[in-house]
Amino acid sequence: MRLFIISILFAVFLFAGCQTNPKAFSLGFTIESVNVYSLSVEIDKDRNYRIRQQSMLAGNIDPNENDNTSLGIISEEDYAKLSELIAGSRVLKMKNNYGIIDVDSINPDEAFSEISYHFIFREGRKNKHVAFRLVPSEKYPEKLIELIFFLSDFISTNL
Repeated sequence: MRLFIISILFAVFLFAGCQTNPKAFSLGFTIESVNVYSLSVEIDKDRNYRIRQQSMLAGNIDPNENDNTSLGIISEEDYAKLSELIAGSRVLKMKNNYGIIDVDSINPDEAFSEISYHFIFREGRKNKHVAFRLVPSEKYPEKLIELIFFLSDFISTNL
């Protein structure tokens, strides 16, 4: 009986996996409506951030009006929360693409429904790029959705 319980606990441990929060990492996150609008944030391992808002449509009309940038340093608390959300979302274990289609096949009348999200994560030698569109048939980790909300809110607050 004891061996059975130990085996079950070991299986649960393996199934859950070791999940440690990344320490010194950099992250790029982009929300994009193809050929229309883009919001991005880059956060480096020293906690410096760069937020960029770009309207490709406005840029076609007036090139001086298509870019807005904000620079700063993310707080230690927000960096720690970001680290926790990255670990919980398991970005490094995700597939590279979710629901991404050929850009040329997008109907221009539906451009705003074609929002894509991109993560570029770096920690030491680990690199991961994940691109996705939220597709109802896909199941996403709850922490990934929280991560998107956190970063979206961070962009809105600091731009």
